[in-house]
Amino acid sequence: MDDSYLIADKDAERFDLGEYPTYLYDRNPFNDTKYLLNLGVLGQYIAPMLLRRIRGGRGGVESFDVYANWSAGVRYGREAVIGARKPYPSHVFQEELRPAEKEEEIRNLQQNVLSLAKRVSGYGILCLFFRRTA
Repeated sequence: MDDSYLIADKDAERFDLGEYPTYLYDRNPFNDTKYLLNLGVLGQYIAPMLLRRIRGGRGGVESFDVYANWSAGVRYGREAVIGARKPYPSHVFQEELRPAEKEEEIRNLQQNVLSLAKRVSGYGILCLFFRRTA
Protein backbone atom coordinates (compact mmCIF):
# COMPACT_ATOMS: atom_id res chain seq x y z
CA MET A 1 0.00 0.00 0.00
CA ASP A 2 1.39 3.38 -0.95
CA ASP A 3 0.73 5.40 2.18
CA SER A 4 1.49 8.67 0.41
CA TYR A 5 -1.97 8.40 -1.15
CA LEU A 6 -3.75 8.22 2.20
CA ILE A 7 -3.83 12.00 2.32
CA ALA A 8 -5.37 12.23 -1.14
CA ASP A 9 -9.08 12.73 -1.68
CA LYS A 10 -10.91 9.46 -1.02
CA ASP A 11 -12.30 9.45 -4.58
CA ALA A 12 -9.01 10.32 -6.25
CA GLU A 13 -8.01 8.03 -9.10
CA ARG A 14 -4.62 7.40 -10.66
CA PHE A 15 -4.43 7.38 -14.41
CA ASP A 16 -0.65 7.23 -14.74
CA LEU A 17 -0.54 3.44 -14.44
CA GLY A 18 -2.62 2.62 -17.49
CA GLU A 19 -5.78 0.54 -17.64
CA TYR A 20 -6.55 -1.48 -14.51
CA PRO A 21 -7.00 -5.15 -15.53
CA THR A 22 -10.39 -5.79 -13.90
CA TYR A 23 -10.82 -8.83 -16.15
CA LEU A 24 -8.15 -10.64 -14.11
CA TYR A 25 -10.26 -10.40 -10.96
CA ASP A 26 -13.77 -11.14 -12.20
CA ARG A 27 -13.66 -14.97 -11.82
CA ASN A 28 -14.24 -15.43 -15.56
CA PRO A 29 -11.31 -17.47 -16.94
CA PHE A 30 -12.40 -16.99 -20.55
CA ASN A 31 -11.60 -13.29 -20.70
CA ASP A 32 -8.10 -13.77 -19.24
CA THR A 33 -6.77 -14.46 -22.72
CA LYS A 34 -6.13 -10.72 -23.05
CA TYR A 35 -3.46 -11.24 -20.38
CA LEU A 36 -2.30 -14.75 -21.21
CA LEU A 37 -1.77 -14.00 -24.91
CA ASN A 38 -0.15 -10.63 -24.25
CA LEU A 39 3.16 -10.56 -26.14
CA GLY A 40 4.80 -8.53 -23.39
CA VAL A 41 3.86 -11.14 -20.79
CA LEU A 42 4.92 -14.01 -23.07
CA GLY A 43 8.27 -12.41 -23.90
CA GLN A 44 9.17 -10.81 -20.58
CA TYR A 45 7.88 -13.39 -18.10
CA ILE A 46 6.73 -16.72 -19.48
CA ALA A 47 9.55 -17.37 -22.00
CA PRO A 48 12.39 -16.64 -19.51
CA MET A 49 10.70 -18.85 -16.87
CA LEU A 50 10.39 -21.72 -19.35
CA LEU A 51 14.00 -21.32 -20.56
CA ARG A 52 15.32 -21.35 -16.97
CA ARG A 53 13.33 -24.50 -16.28
CA ILE A 54 14.53 -26.22 -19.49
CA ARG A 55 18.14 -25.40 -18.53
CA GLY A 56 17.64 -27.05 -15.14
CA GLY A 57 17.02 -23.92 -13.12
CA ARG A 58 14.02 -22.88 -11.11
CA GLY A 59 10.93 -22.14 -13.13
CA GLY A 60 8.28 -19.78 -11.90
CA VAL A 61 8.63 -16.36 -10.39
CA GLU A 62 10.74 -15.11 -7.52
CA SER A 63 9.35 -15.18 -4.03
CA PHE A 64 7.86 -11.93 -2.79
CA ASP A 65 10.81 -11.55 -0.42
CA VAL A 66 13.20 -11.49 -3.37
CA TYR A 67 10.89 -9.73 -5.80
CA ALA A 68 10.01 -6.85 -3.48
CA ASN A 69 13.37 -6.48 -1.76
CA TRP A 70 14.27 -2.92 -2.58
CA SER A 71 16.95 -2.79 0.11
CA ALA A 72 19.31 -5.62 -0.88
CA GLY A 73 22.20 -3.14 -1.30
CA VAL A 74 21.50 -1.22 1.90
CA ARG A 75 23.76 -1.49 4.92
CA TYR A 76 22.18 -1.85 8.36
CA GLY A 77 23.42 -1.37 11.89
CA ARG A 78 24.77 1.35 14.17
CA GLU A 79 27.61 2.47 11.90
CA ALA A 80 25.33 2.70 8.89
CA VAL A 81 22.89 4.87 10.82
CA ILE A 82 25.16 7.03 12.97
CA GLY A 83 28.46 6.90 11.07
CA ALA A 84 27.92 9.82 8.71
CA ARG A 85 25.41 11.70 10.84
CA LYS A 86 25.61 15.45 10.84
CA PRO A 87 23.94 17.48 13.56
CA TYR A 88 20.74 19.26 12.62
CA PRO A 89 21.16 23.03 12.47
CA SER A 90 17.98 23.58 14.46
CA HIS A 91 14.81 21.85 15.55
CA VAL A 92 12.66 20.94 12.55
CA PHE A 93 8.99 21.50 13.30
CA GLN A 94 6.44 19.36 11.53
CA GLU A 95 2.88 20.60 11.62
CA GLU A 96 0.12 18.27 12.73
CA LEU A 97 -2.66 17.46 10.32
CA ARG A 98 -5.59 19.83 10.60
CA PRO A 99 -8.88 18.23 11.72
CA ALA A 100 -10.25 18.37 8.15
CA GLU A 101 -7.14 16.59 6.86
CA LYS A 102 -7.45 13.90 9.55
CA GLU A 103 -11.10 13.33 8.65
CA GLU A 104 -10.25 13.07 4.94
CA GLU A 105 -7.56 10.51 5.74
CA ILE A 106 -10.04 8.47 7.80
CA ARG A 107 -12.64 8.58 4.98
CA ASN A 108 -9.92 7.55 2.54
CA LEU A 109 -8.91 4.58 4.71
CA GLN A 110 -12.52 3.50 5.22
CA GLN A 111 -13.40 3.63 1.52
CA ASN A 112 -10.15 2.50 -0.11
CA VAL A 113 -8.52 0.18 2.43
CA LEU A 114 -10.92 -1.13 5.05
CA SER A 115 -13.82 -1.76 2.66
CA LEU A 116 -11.45 -3.74 0.39
CA ALA A 117 -10.15 -5.69 3.38
CA LYS A 118 -13.70 -6.62 4.33
CA ARG A 119 -14.42 -7.84 0.79
CA VAL A 120 -11.29 -9.97 0.44
CA SER A 121 -11.28 -11.35 3.97
CA GLY A 122 -13.71 -14.05 2.81
CA TYR A 123 -11.03 -15.48 0.50
CA GLY A 124 -8.54 -16.36 3.23
CA ILE A 125 -6.79 -15.01 6.26
CA LEU A 126 -6.25 -11.28 6.27
CA CYS A 127 -4.60 -9.32 9.03
CA LEU A 128 -4.77 -5.56 8.86
CA PHE A 129 -3.23 -3.42 11.53
CA PHE A 130 -4.31 0.18 11.66
CA ARG A 131 -3.07 2.58 14.27
CA ARG A 132 -4.85 5.91 14.45
CA THR A 133 -3.05 8.65 16.27
CA ALA A 134 -5.14 11.42 17.74
